[in-house]
Amino acid sequence: MPPPAARIPDGEQARLAALRRYAILDTPADPAFDDLTKLAAHICGTPISLVSLIDADRQWFKARVGLDVDETPRQLAFCAHAILEPGEVLVIPDAMADPRFADNPLVTSDPNIRFYAGAPLVTPDGLALGTLCVIDRTPRTLTVEQLDALRALSRQTIAQLELRRTAARADAAHRQMAATCETAPAAIVILDKTGMVVHHNRAAEHLLGKPPQTAEAQRAYWDRFALADRDGTKRRRRDIAPARALGGDTVVGQELVVSRPDGQAVPILVSAAPLTGEHGEILGAVAAFQDITRLHEVDQLRSEFVSIVSHELRTPLTSISGGLQLVLNPASCLKDGEATELLQAALANADRLIRITSDILDLAKLEAKRLELHRSLCAVAGLVETACQSVEHAPDARGRIQQVIAASLPSVFVDGERIVQALINLLANALKHTAAPATIEIAASQNGRAVTIAVRDHGPGIPPDDLVTLFRPFHQLESARRVGGSGLGLVITKGIVEAHGGAITVASRVGAGSTFSIVLPLGGSQ
Repeated sequence: MPPPAARIPDGEQARLAALRRYAILDTPADPAFDDLTKLAAHICGTPISLVSLIDADRQWFKARVGLDVDETPRQLAFCAHAILEPGEVLVIPDAMADPRFADNPLVTSDPNIRFYAGAPLVTPDGLALGTLCVIDRTPRTLTVEQLDALRALSRQTIAQLELRRTAARADAAHRQMAATCETAPAAIVILDKTGMVVHHNRAAEHLLGKPPQTAEAQRAYWDRFALADRDGTKRRRRDIAPARALGGDTVVGQELVVSRPDGQAVPILVSAAPLTGEHGEILGAVAAFQDITRLHEVDQLRSEFVSIVSHELRTPLTSISGGLQLVLNPASCLKDGEATELLQAALANADRLIRITSDILDLAKLEAKRLELHRSLCAVAGLVETACQSVEHAPDARGRIQQVIAASLPSVFVDGERIVQALINLLANALKHTAAPATIEIAASQNGRAVTIAVRDHGPGIPPDDLVTLFRPFHQLESARRVGGSGLGLVITKGIVEAHGGAITVASRVGAGSTFSIVLPLGGSQ
């Protein structure tokens, strides 16, 4: 007949959950816990001592002295009885005389337990996980001093569990921080209090090069950087953000231009802060470097854009103002028809202002991804014809457009007005950059599950270096500046095509003209 099992304590699920949170079960031996069991056995004068943890159906020994097994069934565990009274040490002077244990196989056979004393291992929130216990093979008892020592050692066992969990949390936090640092897009460098680089992430190595490995290399590391403000003013090493952070300052957003070891000058934004100890002493510093080359390019392009748009707006406004003043001035003595011509010119300039304003609004919608598309099935030939008529019949038309449309082209599911707008931009650009009398071609054909519409001119072509920046916002080629325009047409065209899931490409050779191709996918509600 099996011995009577200890009852399940109140809050068993919470107790088991707490045990799991310590992540201690089935872990390798640990000298810190081994020493506690040795000390308990020595103080209490017993041959056996255990750190026993009560799992759902077993007791598992984290540390053991005088016993060769790692665990026993919970039903046989003396410690399962001990955890029922978390505030008391369970003492069994003679197990053979206790009806709870007299028939227990651990008493009637190896290890032949007679005496047992177990001090519960109680967590800070009052949950008993197991015991620190001492066992003898002969009946006996413990002195008051030995019991006090056993209680103290059980508290130290819990302290070790807490320390182990805290260390595990710190290690996990460190790994997470290291992973975050390593994958951060900003270049992060950590310095010790002497200024030596002790850690850097991948972005830092990419931006700043490999870190120094020796004190001599450390000095050379900082010497190889030519540090200057954005306006070119040289900076002393002690003025830059990392050095100031080692002096206790927190620096946010310092702009510098750094000459990298490969000779490339890179504008960077630097922020740095000191790393301090428990008592405020400076242990080192952390610095974040961000390449702001792209931001500088955008600033420059925006400045160019403002200049271009200001000129494009001012020119027609000046013409409108001057013409209307002449018409309205009784003393101007205009001849027959001259007033009409001035008003027609004012109207043309007003239309030009409307086009520029519309381009700016379209660009804003595209950048905010708020361009609305009203799709329907449209014949490709109809889209091309509408765009060609708009360009050929414009007041400033200066050439002829030849259409080459493949037979039996499928319809495309697009916003017809927007695609016509994109084609008009390409056709107008082609005519603008081809010497009068200009002849350009527009061709449409099917390529698999897509339709390609290509506009070819016979102008001067585009230099290879300019092809890279052709579709950048606020960018305008030198040839485009000479013929006028806001420089937004290609950017808007690209945005419209990509909003349809399509693509735009350009092929050009200096002296041989350019071909812009729009590729629109077939699909949608066809």
